[in-house]
Amino acid sequence: MSYTTISRFLLVALATIATVTARADDLSDALAACSGYRDALLSKNVEAAWSSIDQKTQEYYVTLAKKALGASREEIRKQDIITKLMILRCRVEFNKYAIAKMSGRELFAEGVSRGWISRASAESLKGLVAVSANPSSAILALPSQPKTPVIYMTKQANGWKVELWRSFEAGNQSLKMVAQQNELTEDEFVIEMLKAASEGKFDGNLWDAPANRTSKQAAPSDGDKSPN
Repeated sequence: MSYTTISRFLLVALATIATVTARADDLSDALAACSGYRDALLSKNVEAAWSSIDQKTQEYYVTLAKKALGASREEIRKQDIITKLMILRCRVEFNKYAIAKMSGRELFAEGVSRGWISRASAESLKGLVAVSANPSSAILALPSQPKTPVIYMTKQANGWKVELWRSFEAGNQSLKMVAQQNELTEDEFVIEMLKAASEGKFDGNLWDAPANRTSKQAAPSDGDKSPN
């Protein structure tokens, strides 16, 4: 075997080792980013939690805030279960003036600070391992349930981020099944979940856009609350 051939083999081997090492480092960073997100939720550190989610999820919350203010009954009913629930819960908690001032980041912040993302959900992110990974994305799951994704990660220019929107998509499928098992329509199921989450503070007017309500109708059922 010639010196040139040996040199080529060595270069390929070194390149392979470097690639494997880089992917291992990336994976470690992805797991660390997930842990950072979990810690931010548990400590209700809004800034850290917002910085931990990917751009597409942030854009989802921007759209959500707009829909909370202006989406009609017909438009809401076209949304998936989780989006319906989040829009209506926002309308339960805040009056139209508070919603009008609310950005997507502020809506997300309210969810974190009020515990809309439950402590149990945050705790479930502990001890995860990567069951599928490449240099730009990873799927994390419990070691005992590797076929059940718990959270999705993506690598952006500023590091690894949590793809909450993908978790929402998976969650919607599960919630559809639960609604069917209980012989409820999606809307009926959303109302039942909202009543449970808001101690029964729900009325049919919440389907209608707060932007179109009169001053008398503007007050939320949970008092005059405004986001910080």
